[in-house]
Amino acid sequence: MGYKISNTLSQLKVLELLRVKIVSTEGIGGLNLLEYLSLNVTALMNASDLWRELKNLKNLRFFRLVVRDDNVIPLGLISNLHKLKVFGFTAVGVRDEREEKEFVKELECSSNLEELWVVITTKGALNKLLNSTKLQSCIYGLALHDVGGQVNGLLLLAIMSKMKHMKYLELSDLKNEIDLSVCDTCRLSMLQDIYIHDCNTIRHLTWLKYAPLLQELYVLCCYSIEEVINGEIILEEDEKDTIFPSLEVLILRKLPNLWSIHETILSFPSLKSIHVADCENLKKLPFDSNLAKAKLRLIKGFQEWWDNLEWDDLATKATFHSKFLELQPL
Repeated sequence: MGYKISNTLSQLKVLELLRVKIVSTEGIGGLNLLEYLSLNVTALMNASDLWRELKNLKNLRFFRLVVRDDNVIPLGLISNLHKLKVFGFTAVGVRDEREEKEFVKELECSSNLEELWVVITTKGALNKLLNSTKLQSCIYGLALHDVGGQVNGLLLLAIMSKMKHMKYLELSDLKNEIDLSVCDTCRLSMLQDIYIHDCNTIRHLTWLKYAPLLQELYVLCCYSIEEVINGEIILEEDEKDTIFPSLEVLILRKLPNLWSIHETILSFPSLKSIHVADCENLKKLPFDSNLAKAKLRLIKGFQEWWDNLEWDDLATKATFHSKFLELQPL
């Protein structure tokens, strides 16, 4: 069903539209008291008309825009929203590199922007972002999708460490363009959630040991990953509590070369659930009986994987058995 915005709502200060098809933008520019706007658009008949109407929302302070059409970038919009402090933009599909660079430049020039959640899909736009101290200071959520060309992984991690407010990071479809197996210069002090999908040059995720507030880690379809934390890094006894101290959810799926989370026992003081599927070479979990007494409630995986897990002793296996839930094949 199409959605037409009526100017009878002119006194609204908050508007949230979820999964709508916008067939007409008539009237939205008249909502001049609007301060909070969240749009999740499944189809947009004329993007330029929408941007023109939205430019009139001079009191807008919060704007979240999700567009599911290909190649939709709100060029010329943000520079007209002078009170905008929080902006989130997600769009599915391939983008024009020149337009995306212009969009990032426009974000950089936004005078009041304090919090930014954004998806980047081209190398030119990524380089523009990585060279902008202003944008680095207000990044709260960053997603890199199918960024073409060779990207310096060491430089990327070093600059992400400067994003002092970044809570969410997503790396998707970065097949042969980037290697994030480096870790020496990385400090992700505020990172809480990370989603890694189809990144096939990453061998391990040791750099995440520098994310002390990380709560959820999703790693899917990364065929090159062999370890989560590199086993060559020797941990002192007091360091084991500093690896993933806040991690609550760990999801590992379709990682055929993954053989280790870490070679030694980790304490995982906050872990509540771990889901493992299609990781046939992961034969051992870095758990001991102390974890079973902590917050861990669920180990989810296929029965064959569970039956083939190796344990230091039968008592430890028995301790965790009650927490195992069998995944059903699709």
